[in-house]
Amino acid sequence: MRVIQVALAIGIAVLLPMMAEMSVRFYAEPPTYDAYQDYYQQQGMSPEERANADKEAQRKSDEYEKAYAAYNLKQFYFTFPLGIIEVVIGSLLLRRPTLAAGVVFGGLSTIAYGSFSSWESLPNWCRFSSLLFALLVIGVLAYIADRKSSRPTADL
Repeated sequence: MRVIQVALAIGIAVLLPMMAEMSVRFYAEPPTYDAYQDYYQQQGMSPEERANADKEAQRKSDEYEKAYAAYNLKQFYFTFPLGIIEVVIGSLLLRRPTLAAGVVFGGLSTIAYGSFSSWESLPNWCRFSSLLFALLVIGVLAYIADRKSSRPTADL
């Protein structure tokens, strides 16, 4: 029976970040590289035409990177709070350990996914404050869980 509980907890933990990512796609699609690049340059270009084509390709590449950074920020601003909420909800499900473990691990994975996928797009202050906030939330929840589990029980 424990194996099934572990498998179910892992399933929840894997599916929650995937659901978070797909939820972002309801309101924002990631930019496609094809929309910003021309794959084939015409043969027989003069050096000036080739230089202009290279400049245009660089400009389009910069636009793509900006669009992808904007998408990553949207993804972070959705998935990070969702991951925090999932961790808090999971810590409240103490009477359902399989569900609690899956939701907590899923929340941690959602936080990691949202943070790591957009890490380069985030400003430094946002990186630091999001990590600090996540550590504080997890630390407080761990303290509360340890306090509840170490309460002395009355002998009957």
